[in-house]
Amino acid sequence: MFNKYFRENLDFFQYEISSYIGGKSRMKKFIHPEIERANRILPVKTLSEPFSGMYWITLLLLRDNPTLRYEKVVFNDYNSVQANLFTCLKHPDFLSFLNQMEQSKIPNDERILRIYEKELLESGLRVQLNKDNPDMITGYKYLYILNHARNGIINKRNSFKRNLKSGGAIGKVMRKLNNPKWQRALKGITHIGCEDYKLIFNKFDSANTLFYVDPPYFGKENYYRNHHFCKDNHVELAEVLHKIQGRFILSYYDFPELERYYPKSKYRWESREFRRPSSNSGKKGEEIIIMNY
Repeated sequence: MFNKYFRENLDFFQYEISSYIGGKSRMKKFIHPEIERANRILPVKTLSEPFSGMYWITLLLLRDNPTLRYEKVVFNDYNSVQANLFTCLKHPDFLSFLNQMEQSKIPNDERILRIYEKELLESGLRVQLNKDNPDMITGYKYLYILNHARNGIINKRNSFKRNLKSGGAIGKVMRKLNNPKWQRALKGITHIGCEDYKLIFNKFDSANTLFYVDPPYFGKENYYRNHHFCKDNHVELAEVLHKIQGRFILSYYDFPELERYYPKSKYRWESREFRRPSSNSGKKGEEIIIMNY
């Protein structure tokens, strides 16, 4: 049973930078072919994720396709702590900084997790992004939070996940940052922002832009921290996507209003089953992928 589970989820174990709620590492085998299809149709010059999260879809695309080139590759997440983390990950000194922090022997302690959580996520913190001098201390603290939160869900109801320092979760991040393939993928990101998603559409929309759009799932908006997306924004997002010049791939779980927002007569729908990260029983979820091409 374990071997079957491991084979089905090999990409997840091999590729993730860190656990994060709603991450799409398991969906790359379904979404990447749709990106390739858009490349053939347009071609794509700008690849943008207005709700980037842990950015698995684009990072894995860049990692797995060394000859792939775009003029613009856009990371955006309204959570500035998240955007600062990716600014840190791109910085050449962050690996050595993580090594110094690991040598300081910060313990695996839920009290530390809650201190960092209060400081970064409960305070309404907005980090000023600086690509030349990113806030590496905040970047480390956020990695600590992500790597001690089960299934990437950061709230006080969720249990503390203990990671041993020898080969622990931060160590795995460090090994990835030391990997030339990951270095190339991170280097391929040309823009990092923490803006409202509508501004990203305004800035980067064109006839040669492909947006991969992965908003909070309907009814699950409060699972995310340092975000301002609510149920009403799903209608707003649909109105924005109806008007763009470029192409989009939209990810959702199904909900009653979805077909009203994106009629099947106008958009192409695909559905894919995948094993939910939070399920220990092998229970599968269904991801709806909607495209305008």
